[in-house]
Amino acid sequence: MREICVIESYDQLVSFLRELEKEFRLTDFEIVRRFVETPAFFRYHVELSMITENSYGRPSKLYLAVWGNEEDGYSLKFLWDTASDHEVAIVGEYWARGKANIKISIGEDESSNFYPTIIRLSKSVK
Repeated sequence: MREICVIESYDQLVSFLRELEKEFRLTDFEIVRRFVETPAFFRYHVELSMITENSYGRPSKLYLAVWGNEEDGYSLKFLWDTASDHEVAIVGEYWARGKANIKISIGEDESSNFYPTIIRLSKSVK
């Protein structure tokens, strides 16, 4: 994996997830975005895997782990293996409506469109 960006605020994280959702409509990012946008006043630990076949019968795999609380902050691990076998990882810590330290990484395989789009989206929220 190759790191392409570090997100430094909660707002940038939410914006990036919304941009992914707009750009890649065949992948259902809503559940991921909802867990990030909804703070837990107490503590929670969410771990889920989801496989969708919205891209012409080819599976897209999403893995999400979020744990923490509003006071202490949250840890996030979001992995996306696309239907075209590309990889995106969004990993780090954030505080609801505050700062963040989230690294966005992409796979090393060749891509003429997908990875350049991820890079463009990551720059658009900075």
